[in-house]
Amino acid sequence: MCAGVWALSGCFFEPALPKLLNTYGTRLATLLEANAPPCCNTPSLPSIPTLENSAKEVTIELRTFYALRHCDVYSLVAERNTALGKLQSPSQRYLYELALLQGLARCQSQLNDNNIKAEIDTWIEQKQTQLPLSFANLMHSTEIRHSLALGNGYIDGEEDGLSQSMAGYQYLQSLRDPGPGWENNHKLETHLQQLQRQALPARMFRSSLLISEQLERITAMLHEQAPQCSTPQEKQKAEYLVNVFKLFFIDSLQPMAGKLNHYHHQLIPVLKKLTADNPNLGPLQLWIAARYQQDFSNYQDQWQKHVQWWQAFLKRCELKAPFPNNALAPG
Repeated sequence: MCAGVWALSGCFFEPALPKLLNTYGTRLATLLEANAPPCCNTPSLPSIPTLENSAKEVTIELRTFYALRHCDVYSLVAERNTALGKLQSPSQRYLYELALLQGLARCQSQLNDNNIKAEIDTWIEQKQTQLPLSFANLMHSTEIRHSLALGNGYIDGEEDGLSQSMAGYQYLQSLRDPGPGWENNHKLETHLQQLQRQALPARMFRSSLLISEQLERITAMLHEQAPQCSTPQEKQKAEYLVNVFKLFFIDSLQPMAGKLNHYHHQLIPVLKKLTADNPNLGPLQLWIAARYQQDFSNYQDQWQKHVQWWQAFLKRCELKAPFPNNALAPG
């Protein structure tokens, strides 16, 4: 018993998905009098590529900077050049770049000195050119890397934080090209904290790896050890196996896999859009593509092979399928 003494006891909480897959394989192995397939090493995701490029600083001469003293951008630039300002996180740096572009445009409309206005034109052009790189730095921040690859655990099919994750990534998308009316509503850090806390893509990717790995092992065991149903005893054993299949695969794993598929279909288009049309995000885009083109496809393939084995087994043993014909699609 662990109730009431969680912090002091040695209790270990086993996530639902590994426990379910382990129980499913073990129950089948017990009936087959075979060694249970090993479970469950935590699959590791490949590291996200680092961002190699860095933006060159745009320098302003003191004389020119002083000419901006009546503009609100003056204090913004001054804060950036303090010791604290030079230590900005990627998120705060990106917000600074957006505010700077907006402030320079406002300041330009307030000045009469054509030479200064021409210099501001040059700064705006430079900063707009650098903005995609600044956004790429944001997309490689600690919070985003954690949400995509470093977050621990698996999905549980219930409180997985899909709505918070979608809101966070969609908010990031709104910052890619915020338009002239953009205002900093100070929500970025909150969204980044939620993305890091939920880490739903990382848990989603890891769950698909775990399911495909374990189903491959279980299917191989069934191929080698399952009865041929040539005797009444084997027919009886087959019925027991089907009961385990229904209880743990159909009634338990299938709903969780349905959630996994739903998360995938919701999140992947958002992540693809978020990393599109930015050369600085090319490696990250390829990393995400590998997760759904390779890992998720392999998960679907192993799921299908497992279902096909059961369909062939039920037919061979002349047993009624414990599921509708379309109930076992991997999504």
